Formats: sequence, structure tokens, C-alpha cells
Amino acid sequence: MPDAGAAGMEHGDATVCDPAMADEAADVLAMPLPQLREELRVREAAADAGWAGGYLVHDPVRNRYFRMPVTAVRALGCWKAGTVGGVLECLRRRHGMEAEPEDILELAAFLEHNMLLTPQSRGWEGLWRQDGRARKGMLRRLLHGYLFFRIPLVRPQRFLDATFPHVRWLGSRAGLAVLAVIFLLGVWLTLKQWDTFLGTFMGFVNAHGLVLFGLTILIVKVAHELGHAYIATRHGVRVPSMGVAFLVMVPMFYTDVTDAWKVKDRRARVLIGMGGMLVELALAGIALFLWAILPEGAGRTAAFFVATTSLLTTLLVNMSPFMRFDGYHILADLLRVHNLQPRAFALALWQLRRMLFGLEEPPPEEFSPRMQRFLIVYAFATWVYRLFLFVGIAVLVYHAFPKVAGIFLAAVELAWFIVLPVWRVLKDWWRDREEIMERGKPWRLAGIALVVLAVLFAPIWRSVSLPAVLLPVVEQEVHAPEPARLARMSVRPGQRVRAGQVLAVLESDALDYEEKAASARLELVERRLARMVASREDLRLIAVLRRERQQLMTKLAGLAERRQRLVLKAETDGEVRSMRTGLRPGMWVNPDDLLLRVVAVERLRVAALAPETVVGRLDTGAEGRFVPDDPGAAVLPVRLVEIGAARRQGRDILYLSSVHGGPVAAERDPQDGSVHTRVGMFPLRLEPADSTAKDGAAPEAWQRREHGREDAQREASPCTVACRGRVVVQARAESLAGRLARRVVAVFLRESGF
Repeated sequence: MPDAGAAGMEHGDATVCDPAMADEAADVLAMPLPQLREELRVREAAADAGWAGGYLVHDPVRNRYFRMPVTAVRALGCWKAGTVGGVLECLRRRHGMEAEPEDILELAAFLEHNMLLTPQSRGWEGLWRQDGRARKGMLRRLLHGYLFFRIPLVRPQRFLDATFPHVRWLGSRAGLAVLAVIFLLGVWLTLKQWDTFLGTFMGFVNAHGLVLFGLTILIVKVAHELGHAYIATRHGVRVPSMGVAFLVMVPMFYTDVTDAWKVKDRRARVLIGMGGMLVELALAGIALFLWAILPEGAGRTAAFFVATTSLLTTLLVNMSPFMRFDGYHILADLLRVHNLQPRAFALALWQLRRMLFGLEEPPPEEFSPRMQRFLIVYAFATWVYRLFLFVGIAVLVYHAFPKVAGIFLAAVELAWFIVLPVWRVLKDWWRDREEIMERGKPWRLAGIALVVLAVLFAPIWRSVSLPAVLLPVVEQEVHAPEPARLARMSVRPGQRVRAGQVLAVLESDALDYEEKAASARLELVERRLARMVASREDLRLIAVLRRERQQLMTKLAGLAERRQRLVLKAETDGEVRSMRTGLRPGMWVNPDDLLLRVVAVERLRVAALAPETVVGRLDTGAEGRFVPDDPGAAVLPVRLVEIGAARRQGRDILYLSSVHGGPVAAERDPQDGSVHTRVGMFPLRLEPADSTAKDGAAPEAWQRREHGREDAQREASPCTVACRGRVVVQARAESLAGRLARRVVAVFLRESGF
């Protein structure tokens, strides 16, 4: 509301000059005002960064709070005057405040819209009609119910009052200090066993683990909501209900702490908002401590699930300030900006109008320059976050329901959360188009549009980045030919070897026994053959003995060949890599065990996988570079030499599949254990393109092994063979719009079958 004078004086001058306008103004001043509801309560509001002062109007029937400026509350105090003019006169006489009739009418519209006025008809019938007008149509209610609805389950206040003495320490300084010490101790003990902890986590990434995580989330989230409720009770805040809310059919518990609005102490409000996270962090700390000290068993498994569930849900969900979860309310209280998102969004839209149309308008609220910049950045960050979040939810909804229903529900979710807000903003801008054309700089928007179109349609994308792995052209995997015992290891990791050089010597007790048995039997047969003349019985068996002797000699030759195979030799010149750790004489090894690799590092190749959306832009002979994931490894210049046919299995896919930690989405066949990608990928073969590299040989810089030299230590080291990375290859030019269109069409064609 304006404080004084200039507008009022202009109005007075007009009434003298124009009798018709004077009559109209008199009618407005004599306009009767509907009565306020008698049960409304007014209390002073907490401090706010953008308001000099303010009050809260509490509707106890719906347990809703409305923050109003001082002038509006003073007007409510004069509301019994009954008319617009009476309220203005009361404000002037009682409080020395000037206002306009339009301000009172605007306040009356706000009160009516929020059902704070007494219905015109008496009794419950009027309230019912007013509520009916506020309710949406059946279809809209169904759609909104699908997107978000709440189910109150309990009224916990009596239970909270009875049990609060037992948890009084929660939220006190001593209690917070104890919880912090336990949490830090649990984290410290877990970090000392981090590899074991991480291995346990990966071991439960399956259906059984998901069920256990779901049950643990149920227990942890109940404790989370009780944390909010108990700290609210500690600060005198009533908790009318607790229940389950559904956001796009995803269930989550909630606690109604709306009465925290009336708490003026900012620290108390922050603690109420942090109550759930404090409980989860306390549970996580205790669980981590127990996991670190308990032996293997059910207790340690339960501690692991409580710790991981509490940490993941707290860090990924509750602490986010971009959705209206705990992190949002905590940030709003810390900034002293109540209704943070609507006010930040209003500032961001004001900034957009200034940037796009050049309009010099006053901001919707006055904040300090630093706070204003922060709120605008926060609003843009929230929009980006919500864009990705709601698109991701739409994809999940699409896959969670039958295809026809999934398409419809995903479209509704996108329309409600993304398209509709954008449409409302555009509609407001279109409504103000005359003002924009008159006072703004519409050419600025045209210039921005031209830049955007140039970025979208200019063919500036002249390369593609693909997942790749560096592999040797020649590689020998050394396995034991049969179960055997290691007698001697003749090489060490990183050692250069020549073809035919002995790598390791194995021995087998079973082979020794078979050799001794066959030799003894052959000796016996030889003796019997030597006595053929002396024995008539032997003369009759001479053919049988000669055949047995031949078989035994053949067997001994085979055993000798097996013994030779136990001497493991290099088949090519190369370097010893991937040696199994812990190899020592006397250790038993099996044929499935990879003992080591001999890699011909002088001849390398790069294997990459290209999706169908980009393979059409590639040509053989294109130049590129292989960038290893290891930031300390050297970049390798490469040349595309072959584009293979699409497939879903292969050695290259094994290296790059998500099953083995790679970037390509893949899954393991439960029948035979084979790994295959979810969609067909085109294999690419690339070779080093350095001027010194001939016939697949590695570049000269990769072949230097200058160990011990100070300058060599400062140079980028070669990537180890079979290391993953990305290959950036030249491709036919394409625009961003073309790339997006290609991907959209590919997804549409893939998902078009019903």
C-alpha cells in the first residue's frame, strides 16, 4: 500500500474536474465489505530479509498461515468499519496511514480467494458452497491427485507429549555434541576399512539387497519424521498429523509442522527443519560404529543397511534445497526469506524481463544487492534442477506403467511441472506486449533469438566423443594348463621378455604319479617281452604286450608334453602386465586363474563403441585422439581404420560394459553369464596415427622407458594397456538441432512398438 499523498492528490484534482469520476469514486468508497471470519488469529511474524515488519494471520480451521505487511494488518483491524471509505478513514485517524481504495479492494479479493471471509449465506451451507467453488473439476482433481496427494495416518500429539520426556535430550547442545562425536567416530572407523565397506555395498546391488534397503528405508524414515515431531514439541509447536505423501506415485512420509511459522526464534525453526536429518545422521554414525566393531553376521549386516540408507537418503534427498524438503526449509530460515521459492522465482522472472526486453522496472521486492543476486542464481539453479528431475521422473513413469498408460502419465507429469509454468509466464508476457513494445527494447529479444537459432542450426559439431579402450594388437594371457603347483616365478611385473623366455615353472603331483606308474608298467612289459623265448605263455601274448608297450610309450610322450606345458613361456616379445598378486612358490593355481599377461606394447590399437545415432557421421581414415581416464597418462593420436557391424557382445564390450565398471549400459545374461549391451553398438577399430608409428606401432613417445630420469618423471606416462578412456574422432559436421532431432527420432522408433 502506498504511504501517502501524490496519488491521493491527483485523485482529488480529478474529482473536481470530472463529476462523473467523482460519483464513481464515491460509489467505491461506499462499497460494503464482507465480514472477516471470527476465528482468525493474528500474531507478529519472525524477521524477514525483505520485509521491514509483518504479521501472520492464522486460519485454525485449515491450519494455514498468511504473512501480511503491517499496513494490511492495520486494515484488518479497521475492517469492522464496513465500507472501503470507512477502512480508509479508520487507517488515517487511528494509525496515521494513507491508502488507496484499490488497495482495500485488492486486500478484499485476497481474503476472499483464500476463504478468510464469512460466506454471504449463513451456516455450513455457505461454507460448503464456498469450498465447492474452490474445488477443481473431477478430471483436474484426478490428475493433480496422481501428481501429488497426502494421506494423514495418525494424530500423534498425545503420543509425542507422553514420550517426549524420554527423548528430551534430542536437540539440546549436549545431545547434539554426543551425536556429532559418535558420527565422526563411526566415519573414522569406517574409513579405515573403506575397501571392505565398499565391497559390502557392491555385494548387495541385487534384488535381495533392494528389498532389504526398502525395509530399512521404511524404519529410518519413520525415525526421521519422529525427529521433526519431537524437536517441534520441544519448542512448543503442535503436530496435528503425520502420514504419507505421494509425489508422482512415489511414497514418502511427512510430518505437519505448519505451526513452526509462529516460532520467532530462527535457531528453533532451523532445528525443527534439521530434526529428521539429525536423527538419520545419528543413526548412520551409530550404525557405522557398530559395523566397524561387530563380527560378520546379522548384526553387522543390519548396521550396514542402516548406515548406507541413512546417509544416501539424507545426502541425496533431504539436504537438497531445490525441492521442498528439509534442505529447502533450512535454507529459507537461514536466509530469513520465507516462501523462498515463489519470491526467488519472481525476482528471476523480473531479471529475465530486464535481460530479454530491456524493461527498467522496479524489482518485486527490495533486497540487499548481495541477497538479490543469490536469490536469482538460486531460482535459475532450481529451474535447471527441476527440469532434469521431472524429465527423469517422466522416463521412470513411462517405463513403470504399460506403454499406453505410461505415455499418458508421463505427458501429464511433463505438462504439469514443466510446460504449464512456462506457458503461464509466456501468457503474462504476451498480455504485457504493448508495454514491452513501448517501454522496452524488443530488438534485444530478436538478437537473442538469432543467436539461439545460430547455435541450434549452425553445423559446428565436427567431432564425436565415444567410449574406448586401449588394447594391444598382440597379447598373451598366461594360464596354468591344468591344476598345478607353482614351483618358480621367473619374471616380475613390468619386466621386458623375449619370445620363448620362461615365465614360470609349474609342477603337478598327479603328473609325477602318472609318469612313475606308466614307467613302471613299461619296464614290466619290457621284461616280459625279453622273456618271450623262455615262456610259452608269453609267446602267446606277444602281440598284446607289444601293443601295450606302444600305448605306454605314447602315454609317456604325452606326459612329457604335459610337463613341457607346465613350463610357461612367452609367445611374443613384450612386457609383463596384470600379474596376479600373491603368487609364490608352493601356491596351487587353476586353469581359470589368469597368472599374467605378456603385452606387445609396441603395437597398440584402440577399440571404441559408437551408437547408431552417430555412426552415420563417421568415415574411415578420420583422425582423432584417445584420452585415457587416467589424468596422468599421455594422449594418443589415432586414426579410424574400420567400422564394424552392430552387435551386442564381444571382447571390446566386456571392457567397456557397465557390468565391469565401464560407461556402456550392459547386463549379464542370467542363463549363461554372458555380458551384452542393451542396444546394438557399432565397434570401431582405431590405430595410432603418429608419424613415427608404422603398422600399428605405438608412437615413439610411448615407447620410451626412461626410468630414473628426473625429466622423464615430469612427462606424461603411457597409459597401461587395457585402460579405458574416450576417443574424440572427426565426423561430418552437424548442428545441435540435428543432433537432438536424430536422438529423438531414434528413441521414438525404438519405443514405437506396442
